[in-house]
Amino acid sequence: MKIVFLYAGGRTQRMDSLKTKSIPTEFFYGAFELAQLGHTVDIQEIVPASPVWAGVCNTLFKSILPVLTSGDHIVGVAQLLRHLR
Repeated sequence: MKIVFLYAGGRTQRMDSLKTKSIPTEFFYGAFELAQLGHTVDIQEIVPASPVWAGVCNTLFKSILPVLTSGDHIVGVAQLLRHLR
């Protein structure tokens, strides 16, 4: 099974810290444990969106977005869709 983890900044920079065990693997929400079990795991980081598009998404979708989800996340994921397919 292919599993993609989307992180909102700073995680990919910390991946080297896992080798030295200076941070816990839980910081990656199980991605490395799933890879050890034989799953294909891809880690992607959401790039901050243009403030204009993020603002448009916040205005249009704020009432239906899950808690802690912003227009930045929606635009960032939309930019990754081509890679994810």
